[in-house]
Amino acid sequence: MAACQSAQTAINSAGGVRGQKVACTREDAGSDPADAVPAADKMLSSVKNLVAMIGPNAVAPATEPIIKKAGVVMLSESGDPRYDQSTDPFFFRITPADDVAGAAMAVWAIHSGLKHAAFVFDNDLGAQTSVPTLTYAYKKLGGTIATSATLVADQPSYKSEVESLLATHPDGIITETDPQTASTFMSELLQLNNGHFLPVQTDATNMTTQYEHALATTIGNSNMQKYFSGTDIAGPTPAGPAYLAFTAALQGSGTNNPSQFYGQVYVSSPYDSLIASALAMTAAKSSKPAVWKDYMTQVTGTPHAGSVTVNTYDAGVAALKKGQHITYVGANGALEFNKYQNNSGSFAAFGYNQANPEAAALYVIPSGTIAGLMMP
Repeated sequence: MAACQSAQTAINSAGGVRGQKVACTREDAGSDPADAVPAADKMLSSVKNLVAMIGPNAVAPATEPIIKKAGVVMLSESGDPRYDQSTDPFFFRITPADDVAGAAMAVWAIHSGLKHAAFVFDNDLGAQTSVPTLTYAYKKLGGTIATSATLVADQPSYKSEVESLLATHPDGIITETDPQTASTFMSELLQLNNGHFLPVQTDATNMTTQYEHALATTIGNSNMQKYFSGTDIAGPTPAGPAYLAFTAALQGSGTNNPSQFYGQVYVSSPYDSLIASALAMTAAKSSKPAVWKDYMTQVTGTPHAGSVTVNTYDAGVAALKKGQHITYVGANGALEFNKYQNNSGSFAAFGYNQANPEAAALYVIPSGTIAGLMMP
């Protein structure tokens, strides 16, 4: 909602979309597909003049077909690899897929010197989606897998798994588990390795305050500072005109404690996608999703000769009124949709920070690097 309310503020303060104001409404899909389907039906039947939506995300497999049939544009953050080759013309994935995240993990591991790492993932479906691409990319970059363990989540002990891992002498661990599983596993690792720890690298799912605090309580802040890092989608770059417009819109949106969202890619990305959507409607001279969806890729992408780069909604509208072609580059950078309407994005590696898990990037991974590491 912070993203939607901020975009609403930016769009309406510039006169709306072709003179019409936009408004945000919320429908809670929960995380259960059984609850999500009636929620989607309710949204589609009750929200008037619905032109775009942020989502669906975790429940996309259950709800995307319903929303597609209704002809509403979806701006999704779903990581599900089944949308890597989506044929839904209304579905735009605005953040990279989980399998892309696996390639990013591999790049960071090799860059930081882990060439004989152990893979430790729990058996949650979400944790497993990045493993195939991680494995492929890690080997392609010259890494050898010491061992690959799939943990049953939230067990009272993982002693046998830890002993098997240590027997392979890995130079680090690449992992995704829930906080409880991580605490148990890493505590036993520390004990069975005579108090010595190993570099631990994770992904966006574990780059959270909850996970990091749980692990820090188990292994100590000093070990976290020395050994812990993870990869996530690169966040917005402060101080640029698009970022300043984004933070100003956040401040004016009525969102509670807006500063907490300044560096959050899962706020800046949907904000950017809504601004781009409004510009696409302006360029199409229509707010009908079936019409304006085809203009989304015309107002986004990589800046090029013949287009005017714009960083704010009002600048984009002004350029379109002059008959100019535009490329919107937002707070989180360019939206570069491929033929499957997936935004590639760029990733970065982050170290441990008690206050903000992604306070400062250790290393930025270019999107072109990752593109060459995807499974054929």
